[in-house]
Amino acid sequence: MTKKTADDIRDYAMQGFRVYQDLIHAAGTRRDLESVRFTFDAFNGSFERFLERPAADNAAILALQMEGVDSDEERAVLQGRLATARTLQAVADSFNAAKRQIAFMLTAKFLEQLLQDDDPASRDIYEFLTRHLPQGLAELTHTFKSVSDRDADDDWGWHWWDFNPDGRVHNVDSTSRPNRLFVVRSLQILADLGEQVALPALPHDEDLVWLFDENNGTGVPAMVKDVQAQWDKYSKVLSTAALAQADQLLGLLAESKKAQEAEREKRLIESPLSPQKVAAFKENVVSAVQKESNVRALASRLGIYCDRTSERPGKDVPSWGYNQLDDKGAFIDDWHVSFSGWGEAYGRGMAQTEQQRFLGDIVKGAGLNATVKGGIVSTIEKHFKASHFEKPIILHSLTHTFEFSEIGQNKLFVPKYSAECPRTILTGLDGYSGVLRLGGADVPVFSIFAQAAELRNKVIIAEMQKYIRWNQFSPADENGEDGDILDFVYIKVADLNADNVRREKLLTDNPAWLHEKADKEGFLRAHTVVNVYEKLSFEIANANSAICLSVVSKRRGELE
Repeated sequence: MTKKTADDIRDYAMQGFRVYQDLIHAAGTRRDLESVRFTFDAFNGSFERFLERPAADNAAILALQMEGVDSDEERAVLQGRLATARTLQAVADSFNAAKRQIAFMLTAKFLEQLLQDDDPASRDIYEFLTRHLPQGLAELTHTFKSVSDRDADDDWGWHWWDFNPDGRVHNVDSTSRPNRLFVVRSLQILADLGEQVALPALPHDEDLVWLFDENNGTGVPAMVKDVQAQWDKYSKVLSTAALAQADQLLGLLAESKKAQEAEREKRLIESPLSPQKVAAFKENVVSAVQKESNVRALASRLGIYCDRTSERPGKDVPSWGYNQLDDKGAFIDDWHVSFSGWGEAYGRGMAQTEQQRFLGDIVKGAGLNATVKGGIVSTIEKHFKASHFEKPIILHSLTHTFEFSEIGQNKLFVPKYSAECPRTILTGLDGYSGVLRLGGADVPVFSIFAQAAELRNKVIIAEMQKYIRWNQFSPADENGEDGDILDFVYIKVADLNADNVRREKLLTDNPAWLHEKADKEGFLRAHTVVNVYEKLSFEIANANSAICLSVVSKRRGELE
């Protein structure tokens, strides 16, 4: 049997299972026990030949037989039979899993119905269906986990059970129903085990951690406490002996969660860094810097960006960037948490640093500084005429619409979105606002966001090509670092489980943030050190080519 044939059979069967499920649900809703029994028995026996394979087609037996075969011809025959057996077994496993899911959710539905109306027919339907549930805690937990998956709800349409065609809005609770049945059946199973039997451990799984978390208001522990608080309601289906197992069940849930967290930590520590994820991280860092740094694009457009990455000034030019502890999960394969956009976050931070450093240097380096307490445009025009700049632009860090409105609403200003706005050297750049028409010239206006208070509400009139140079150097400080350089950025991700030197140094230094960790070494082994930095400097070529105006806020009467 080919995989395509098996997939076709599986798809066909699942459609049939969905029809059986909906028929059983409809009959149960009508309290029609006989129809529930008849339809469920037909459903349970459907595709039986795929579920009960003869011993000759058993994959495990065929695999053992292949170990003792010397003939290539016989081995080829057995390989063909083994491939078919495994395909059929996969189909059978999917059928059994689907049937367990449907039985579980139908039982959960009619448990809810019984608790609401206490109708004898509802009780009969519920008790009939419970006989088809897993009888052990481990099997019950595995089925519960599978029905709690969002994809299962979408596949089987369980959420449609809560919709009524009454023209009203209805809230769909996708968690209470399976949680309630899991708790009720677990308590019953624990009561049946009795005190003489050692309690079985619940399976642990990544998907169960949040379901079993006591801080999850819609999780299983919350449902256990709900059962305890509403004993009169649940006494319809639970004995006093079963209710007495509530604390035991809470303990098993906590132990399962703790075991999974320990396994997660162990896997996190032992997993190697994924070369593909590290490479993607690096590429995303650099692309984000280039995309998000509007002053880098501005410098390139103006021709003041000097690529000197072939030069290695070493520590004479300081490095700017990150040296920080980071979650190792971002850099290993098949981790349960998504770290989408992790590299972009670093890149945006680098871009913001570039903007602040660039703005700080052009503000500080200006040859003329003045304060503006009103009439921003007229003040700009006065200084513009006096400067005799040939190719000036206006940079500003006005923080609010109110501050910028004196420019934006002035008749001399043409916003970039206006059809009358002429093309300039800055057209199309992120941050470009439009032009101020001063002395017959169209002067481009460019906005830079200022994080530091002392850099806000500045207006700089400058002939940038004569004023400043952006020097971009190689970020390498030492020999051997070239392999960690991508374009103009040094990026290194060090696994502290594998890098003994770095880990031991951190343990020896024992920084304040490490004091509070009970297992300092284990904590470090589960993390990485991420270094991301660049080397750049801004060289003022002619201070007299820039004028900086500090605008006093009209609303506060002080610098923003």
